[in-house]
Amino acid sequence: MRRLINQDQLSPKDAVRTEELLNYFHYDLQGPVNQDPVAIHTELSSAPWNTQHRLLRIALKVKALKTEQLPPSNLVFLLDVSGSMEGPNRLPLFKASMKMLADQLRPEDHVAIVTYAGTAGLKLGSTSGHQMA
Repeated sequence: MRRLINQDQLSPKDAVRTEELLNYFHYDLQGPVNQDPVAIHTELSSAPWNTQHRLLRIALKVKALKTEQLPPSNLVFLLDVSGSMEGPNRLPLFKASMKMLADQLRPEDHVAIVTYAGTAGLKLGSTSGHQMA
């Protein structure tokens, strides 16, 4: 859906997947106070297309942690490299995402990549974050 909107096209109703919109928008929400691990923000209003319907927005904001406070990450990606992944919004999108991730990795973080397309194989063994840049 997001890809179609970015191409100035309306998406077919079967292409609308709510999970693609989660965490996509940035809101200036107040984080939790005191020792609370999460702050919950809600908003209820009438739907603009039918005033008899209600829309409820529920937003969560977790406590922000500084990167140096995070434990080391050990990320393993299972990647489909079959012919069905050849489109420009598939494998190339994954590659671009990995470049963005590499810029944020720390030396203590590790990444591995396993691929499959009929058979599985290790493409990148556990690699330190400082080697990914």
